[in-house]
Amino acid sequence: EGCDIALCCRTDPIIETSTRMRFACLESGYFDFRRQLQAARIPVYCNKWHRLYDFTPNPDPATPNWTLMDREEARNLIDLTDSGIISPEERVLRVIPVTLGCRPRPYPESCMIVFFAALPNRTTTEADRSSAFELTLEAFLDVCERNGEAGWGLVDCRVLPLTMEQGKQIFRDKKWQKRCNGKDSVGAVEVCGKEIQRYVESFLCGPGRLSCPPECVTLMPQERTAEALKLWFKEWKDDMQGRAIK
Repeated sequence: EGCDIALCCRTDPIIETSTRMRFACLESGYFDFRRQLQAARIPVYCNKWHRLYDFTPNPDPATPNWTLMDREEARNLIDLTDSGIISPEERVLRVIPVTLGCRPRPYPESCMIVFFAALPNRTTTEADRSSAFELTLEAFLDVCERNGEAGWGLVDCRVLPLTMEQGKQIFRDKKWQKRCNGKDSVGAVEVCGKEIQRYVESFLCGPGRLSCPPECVTLMPQERTAEALKLWFKEWKDDMQGRAIK
């Protein structure tokens, strides 16, 4: 009762016989945090912190047992420097993408950007491809943060190894369908904002675009976005290894 909790959770969080619970996206870190998350097999890019399920909901829907905290309040929920656990120099601003989740959006319009690992070749290892994929995804997440004052809002982020069948469900272009082989990581980011489709398209094609091959990133056509987002973030589940399942 009456708990404030910041989460990084790969599965849908649940509560039961609880009241006055408030949840937020975990927004804290330190120099070794990313490595420790990887060692614990907690995926950085699949945080379902806001998808709460209440086994004992309040009969009055006007007073739910849980709510989501505003980001301004949540970012000060955990300060490891005040506790003396780490020094201010060891604190990092972000390890886990800080998403809006189902909090109110600044603008209703959103777009979906999909990231792929580089195509394999004789000179790159699987570790090289994985590292390059993560660097590209991180670079775009940094762009979203820098454009926050301009109205961009990072809604959600999720990485999955899609099968060809799933690729056919969201992509009309066979070029992208073939990139879904059930093994390589595929990442999707939902960003909201005023005329966000146009702005992101301009960024991806402009002089300041991401330094990755063109076959590694695509902007979902606007007419396909709503259905693709529904599949990616709501309908497709994943097993404990992070693989997408129906």
